[in-house]
Amino acid sequence: VLAVLAASRGVAALNFASNFQKLLTKRDPAFIFQEFPSFMPGAMRQAEESAIAACAEGSRAKILEAVDQLEIQSPVDDLLDGAGAAALDGRWKLLATVAGRTPGDDLSEGGVTNAVNASGIVLDVRDRLPLQIFSVSDGRVANEVQLEFLRQGLTIRVSGSFSRGANGRRADVSFDNFELFGGDGRRTAEARWLFALVNRFRPALATGDEATSWLETTYLSPTLRVGRGNKGSVFILQKDDEPSRLDPATF
Repeated sequence: VLAVLAASRGVAALNFASNFQKLLTKRDPAFIFQEFPSFMPGAMRQAEESAIAACAEGSRAKILEAVDQLEIQSPVDDLLDGAGAAALDGRWKLLATVAGRTPGDDLSEGGVTNAVNASGIVLDVRDRLPLQIFSVSDGRVANEVQLEFLRQGLTIRVSGSFSRGANGRRADVSFDNFELFGGDGRRTAEARWLFALVNRFRPALATGDEATSWLETTYLSPTLRVGRGNKGSVFILQKDDEPSRLDPATF
């Protein structure tokens, strides 16, 4: 028995020494977080803060660099295939979009856009940050944008269904409703026919070069999310804990 215990301690010591050597020699940061999870919180917090600062600055190069670091350091599992999908739930504030027009665009040559494109319905959001809301249990997703028209505060909400896409990180999205809310949060208009019209006469606006609109989550924490869309755009979103003021809140 003593011999077995001694041997097991020796193996543990060798494993620790081996991991420590890898830690010193491995340059891929993803290895550190996989082998030593306790190192993750501080490092990821710093990476997230860099991403948020880059979005506030509006620097395309810094945003893309921060996104690359987040995706490398903490790659996302196939969250739509299990209970992890619940982490998408809630309201997410869109900090920045690095826009692409078609898949494969060189984003370094693009810009940081001030618009939201929901299957061809383009909304200017330069003055106020829009929200994206996931309801995983209902299989629904929505974008909310606050606008001002004739000195009146308005909110536009476009929503639709989503399902698992080509992989467990990708949500295939089909927008199907357009709603307008007044300054008091109550719905004043609804146009479900609008997306059917867009899809019928201008399908390329909705889908780019592919048959389906999709959004792939490439980084996810309780406070920050990074996504990539079927047109090549990159999105950085921050969790928003404020409850919805719209009536109805469901979509």
